[in-house]
Amino acid sequence: MACEDRQDPGRHRLSAVPLQAPDCPACGGPNGCAVAAAGRFDVACWCSAVRIAPERLAILAPEQRGIACLCRHCAGAAESSASP
Repeated sequence: MACEDRQDPGRHRLSAVPLQAPDCPACGGPNGCAVAAAGRFDVACWCSAVRIAPERLAILAPEQRGIACLCRHCAGAAESSASP
């Protein structure tokens, strides 16, 4: 969960506080984000163990990129964990 750097939109920096949004911005379902639920960064989350493809992140609106959390399905984590 990072905020976009306003001087360089290609870079991201961590925000001081995580976005507390329990819903996936792509499908509206629960995103299962432990960081958002806890309101702090020092907790483990399912997304730290998966690689989310850039094309999956591209489904987010520009203002949500780098700060919103996708659910496992929209992030493609189910497909990547099923692959050998």
